[in-house]
Amino acid sequence: MADDEVPLSKRLYWIRHTVFEMLTDRGGYVIADSDLNETYQQFLDRFTGGVTRVQLHLVFSRRDDPSDGIYIFFVEEEFRKNIMEAYLRKVDREKATRVLFVIPDTSRLVSAQSINEQYPDWHVEIFLEKELLVNITKNEMVPQYELLNEDMKEALLEFYKAKETQLPRILLHDPIARYYGISRGDVMKITRQSQTAGTYVTYRIAV
Repeated sequence: MADDEVPLSKRLYWIRHTVFEMLTDRGGYVIADSDLNETYQQFLDRFTGGVTRVQLHLVFSRRDDPSDGIYIFFVEEEFRKNIMEAYLRKVDREKATRVLFVIPDTSRLVSAQSINEQYPDWHVEIFLEKELLVNITKNEMVPQYELLNEDMKEALLEFYKAKETQLPRILLHDPIARYYGISRGDVMKITRQSQTAGTYVTYRIAV
């Protein structure tokens, strides 16, 4: 069955589930097991009158810093600057400065980097719905990724006597970088399995 033949409710269920997995993989966000393990029927039972995007808005806090939360907005209409600003006005700045927009596939994918440059007090992410229909990290061809915290990053540079500029790079618009929500200067640990070389590890810095 082609994606455009899948009922909207099922598409939104898949997308919502990927969002839960994505925030779990980023670490620190409080995601209930009931959300991660919710079945499609349980999802439908939540919305007996039919599922709409506006019903799926979410907000999550971090365990270690409740003010560093993230709002998830499922946008119904064509995504434009005035629409984005209207959603940003809904955000409680005491709870979050991070906002993730899930926009219709018919919308033009706006550069989150340009938005963040224009609104430096915000951390904005934008995904087309089709980009979240499946969890890209579940593909067996994708290696294991881990975001290093600042202490781990400093220890890595010290161990190899290296500077940040000497590390291999990962671009901020790389699908994996976007999945993990990394920022410029963050370092990802990448663990690959090989039948010939066994397990080997590399590191990349976000630019």
